[in-house]
Amino acid sequence: DYEYVGLPEVGASQLLAINGLIAARLEAKLDRKFGEADSLLSQLGGMGVSLRDREKTWTCRPPKDFGPLGHDYERAADDDTPFDEATLAKINELLAQRLQAKLTRAFDEADGCMDELQAIGVFVNDKLRGWRADGGAFPTHARIEGDGDAAWPYADEAVLALLAERSIAKRDADYETADAISTKLRDEMCVALDDKRGTWRAVTLSGGHFRVGPRVESGLADKVASILERREPLRLAGDYDAADALQDELQELGITVDSRLRTWRLGAAPTRSGGRGGGRSGSSGRGRGRRGRGGESGSWRQR
Repeated sequence: DYEYVGLPEVGASQLLAINGLIAARLEAKLDRKFGEADSLLSQLGGMGVSLRDREKTWTCRPPKDFGPLGHDYERAADDDTPFDEATLAKINELLAQRLQAKLTRAFDEADGCMDELQAIGVFVNDKLRGWRADGGAFPTHARIEGDGDAAWPYADEAVLALLAERSIAKRDADYETADAISTKLRDEMCVALDDKRGTWRAVTLSGGHFRVGPRVESGLADKVASILERREPLRLAGDYDAADALQDELQELGITVDSRLRTWRLGAAPTRSGGRGGGRSGSSGRGRGRRGRGGESGSWRQR
């Protein structure tokens, strides 16, 4: 019982599909299957449909034009893998189908397209909107200014080589290797990654922790470094009372420590569920995500 208002004109087949989804959502709501109703609403949103439940109306924005290929993914410029026309056409068809499936939140269908692409040898990077089939890696991170720049002894190429290995490991779902590379970059080369922003920087480690957030004056930074250097061996030895006492000293200085992410910052950390962040905290997590839903995601990230 929803009425379509506005432009553009909607074709008969599209109108039939939209009305079917609206009816299914209404039925799900009446049956109190709210999760199913929300999923149908998301699917409608992926088709450009906005519902106004109070007025019992819906609108539809024009679909985005992805050009003759039906997608906006570009092949890596340095990928010269030979493909015949039929295979290249199949790759573009699968990329277009996967994109449309993602837009309508049909993630199982999107994952199926990804499986077919991988069977051809195609690696897709959603973040960069690119694909390649030569087994190489996309550039994932750019260097930015860091606290450890002045004394950092390594060449950028060494970091980029490890980042390429990490990218390939994540492509192959070898998250253990990807995590190990992240740890090596941080603990051995003093490199902090920010997967969300796609950046890396040289940092100064103190007790295995590095600064995030606002810069601090050198005197305070030296005090924090000294406390962290004393705190870390106590925490590793299980002397949590002594470690927490030093944690209290850091808090008196206005410093927040995240032992899971191995970071410290001046002021309160961004809101995140969890404990105190003191002597006992030391867990880690991944957050890998589904292939159909998005691109690469990191095993740890700067906060």
